[in-house]
Formats: sequence, C-alpha cells, structure tokens
Amino acid sequence: MLYGRLSSSEATATTRVLDDLTGQRLSSVTAALDELGLEYRAIAEETQGVAEEFVFRTDPAAGTVVVEGTTILLYYNPTEALQSVPNVAGFTLDEARRQLVSRGFSTNETTEVSDVAVGLVIRTDPPAGSRIRQDEGVTIYVSGGPDEVSVPAIVLNQSEDAALDFLTNTTGLSVTIERIVDPVVPEGTVIRTDPAPNTIVRRGSEITLFVSSGPGKTNVPVLVGLLENEATTLLASEDHELTYIVEYVDLETPEDPNDGRVTEQSIRAGTEVDRGSEVIIVVGIAPEPTTTTSTTTTTTTTTTVPPTTTTSTTSTTSTTSTTSTTSTTPSTTAPPTSTAPSTTAPPTTTA
Repeated sequence: MLYGRLSSSEATATTRVLDDLTGQRLSSVTAALDELGLEYRAIAEETQGVAEEFVFRTDPAAGTVVVEGTTILLYYNPTEALQSVPNVAGFTLDEARRQLVSRGFSTNETTEVSDVAVGLVIRTDPPAGSRIRQDEGVTIYVSGGPDEVSVPAIVLNQSEDAALDFLTNTTGLSVTIERIVDPVVPEGTVIRTDPAPNTIVRRGSEITLFVSSGPGKTNVPVLVGLLENEATTLLASEDHELTYIVEYVDLETPEDPNDGRVTEQSIRAGTEVDRGSEVIIVVGIAPEPTTTTSTTTTTTTTTTVPPTTTTSTTSTTSTTSTTSTTSTTPSTTAPPTSTAPSTTAPPTTTA
C-alpha cells in the first residue's frame, strides 16, 4: 500500500497520507504511482548500503499528508550498468516521461515544429537505443504542430553560440541578442529569454536571448580626503559596485586634519576595473588630546629671632645685682633667661 488511511476528520477527496516507499525497487514504485495517477520524478543518487535501483528516500517523507497533484521525488541508488533509452516516439508526453523515469532517467521537454500530431513525442536526445547511465538526462521533443513551437528552456545557462545554433537549426526562431551586466553569471552565458521558456509561439517568431556581459567595468573614484562613511558609500553605490576593506593608521597629533578621513587607496583613482573588484582604503585615526593638570605649591618659612638681652647693673658697697629682661617674638620658644653672674667687690682699704 502506497498511501496510509486518514481518519474521518482528516480525509478529503484531494489529500492522502504518503506511505513508506523506501526499500522497494524503483520500477515497482513508479508502476504503482502510475495506477494512482500520481506525479513523480526519479532522482539518481549514489548511496552506499542500498541495493541498486532501490528507493531509499522520498520527498515528501512517509507519513506526510499530500495533495493530489503533488510531485513525489523518488531518490534511488543507480546501477553502474549502462541502460538503453526506450523508444517513446508517438507517445504522449506523460506516457513518454513515465517510461523514461521508471528506468531511472531524468527528463526535460521541448516543443518543436513538426508534421507529427500536436502533443506527441517526435524523438529523444540521446536517441532511442542509446546506452547511457541512469543519472544522465534525456530530452523529449514534443510536436507543437506545423506552425507552432515552444521557446526551449534548454538554452538557459548555455553559451551564446550553443543557444544560437540550437534555436536556428531546431526551432526556426529568429534570435536577437541583448547583453546585460551580471556580476554572477559568466560572460557569454544565456540568462533568460523573452518570451519565457515553454511559451508557444509561431514558427519564425523573434525571441530575445539575454546574455551576460560579465560584471561590467567601472572607474575607481577619488577616495583620498573623504570621510570613511563617504568613501564606503561611494564604493558600494550603483555607479561603482566595488567591494572594500578598511584599514586604519595612527596619526601623530590630535589636531591632524586627516582624522577619520581616507589617507590612501590601493587602486589609483580613475583606474578601470571590473565591478565587484576589491579596493583597500586607509583611514587616519588621531590620538586623544592630552589633559594637563596645574599644581600650585605654597611654601611657609618660619624665622626664629634670637632673644634680646638687657642688663641693668646697680652697684652698692657690698653687692652688684644684675637684672635681665628677655623679649621674644610670638610662636617662638625663647631660650632660658640668661642671668649675669654676681660680682663681689673687694673690701675698701682705709688709709
């Protein structure tokens, strides 16, 4: 059973629960899905530990509720043996796709002018009977009738020459080339078509191929002297579309006018380069201003004045008395008071 049951609250006419399809041979799984009318794609992916041509993974995974019409991706381990491309000429597109996918081939389709009935397969590339690996793709050519052709999707991501050759020799369309700048797609590669791929147009109609001209060119602008944000904004603008690296250099003084400005650029201004090229700019960074602190020192000097001594002498017959007066300055400690020594007069001699 490929689908599990839904509860009465979950079931609708357009949803199913996907059962586990892994561990089964690819041909058996595709046959069962065909009976249910479900869409699927087989994707070859070499995997160790899995038998050849057996499915080992699905997307959506088992247990997922899916809507009818969902394409189920079947991942299987391809065989190393070459496989024969079946003859699907005259089949409808759906029948041809099922035949090829059941054998492990991936497919793409294109429509071309033919006398074969509209919608039937004209041929395949590689042709029927070719022996190829399962992981190689097969292109199915479907008749669009005698007067109509589909714009082929196969020209996308092809080189300009290959696309022109295919369109001219296979579809009979008239081709105009328009070149557009693209930083990612390699130069000379087809990016898109107008009308879009798979659009049905009349044979001989004109279509436009948009071909990458590469990243395009630009001139490096003058950056020296600009502020950092001005320079980086200019480089990244639509006018230039250049990438950049910012480096910094220390300046000597705080007053340097180059503070925050570009002092050097790695590519000289005016040089023509590819868009997306890298430019290195060097931005000056000034030091922080130095702060000066003033210190005032007050010195106090204390002067000590020596004491002044006044001696008063009074003589008597027997004793001399000396009185000393000491004068001192405030907050100065005076030395001890000096007292003149007493002098004893010799006795008076009477004649």
